[in-house]
Amino acid sequence: MRRRTQTSWQGRMRQRKGALAEQQAILALKAKGVAIPEPIATPIRILGTKKDNRNQVWHRIAYGQKVSGDVKGILPVQIGAEKIGIGVLAETKSPPDKLSITDFRKHQLPGLMEHHNAYGIALIVWVSDYGLFTLRYPLPPQYFRKGKPLTIEAANELEWNGDWQHHPGF
Repeated sequence: MRRRTQTSWQGRMRQRKGALAEQQAILALKAKGVAIPEPIATPIRILGTKKDNRNQVWHRIAYGQKVSGDVKGILPVQIGAEKIGIGVLAETKSPPDKLSITDFRKHQLPGLMEHHNAYGIALIVWVSDYGLFTLRYPLPPQYFRKGKPLTIEAANELEWNGDWQHHPGF
């Protein structure tokens, strides 16, 4: 029987914490007025299947193409008499007390920037030990850049209020 290593246990805990953070992010986005917030599934391929001696089925998987964020939705907006919807893309992170650029994988911030550049609303939902913060991306460089992590105090200042025109710090 194969023994589980500490790193695999830590990986499972990290995945569980990330899944809980995504559920909290969905509730936070609903509270900000985002309609139909739903998680974006990571595509996988099943490479093989086997049964162990306890009759449990195990699947070997490979992750497919990287996704642009964790949660997507639509922000309903009224401009004059016209009602439209603006696409919302959110990336969820859950470091305890500081949010650093190194907390993101290399494709995540460019994916948020691409969404922002296409006139969508790009958000970072930070589930910290001190609260949940919904932050509009890009964040101002005086608060968040390489070598300068975002603090709880700065996150409080930059909290997005749910208005499509509201971009704190700019």
